[in-house]
Amino acid sequence: MIIRVAIILFISLFALGTALWVDRLIDNQFTVKHLNRSESSPDYYMRSFTIQGTNIDGSPKFQLRADKMKHYPYDDHADLIKPKLKFYAKEGPPWFLESDTGQISSGGKQVRLFGYVYITRDSFLRLKPITITSRNVTYLPETNYISTRSSVNY
Repeated sequence: MIIRVAIILFISLFALGTALWVDRLIDNQFTVKHLNRSESSPDYYMRSFTIQGTNIDGSPKFQLRADKMKHYPYDDHADLIKPKLKFYAKEGPPWFLESDTGQISSGGKQVRLFGYVYITRDSFLRLKPITITSRNVTYLPETNYISTRSSVNY
């Protein structure tokens, strides 16, 4: 009789341990799949995206438009399709930049335009209009500054 109770107790404990192990295994697999999905998937997107930045006095500083914007929560960046950036200089007409793709960094500290970037500015006083082409241009909204490590053609 004692052997019978011991065998039943052993089988019960083995079954309980196996059930707990399977439960943890399934739970861990679900968590890993969920994390991988959220890292590679946007949490929201917009079509005909537009954002307007202003100076402290409320005057326009820049305007960023894109045909489509997708936001990724894992590092808070946003990918842009057909971005068009307009930023206002202290004097003179605004500058226009456009490319096929772009990205807004976390917190909006940088706007990067990828591939060929076309930059234009209308004429001003005695200055002629400007057309510039380059690649991979970075815009810093805080300082209203653009830069590239690529060659610049105008």
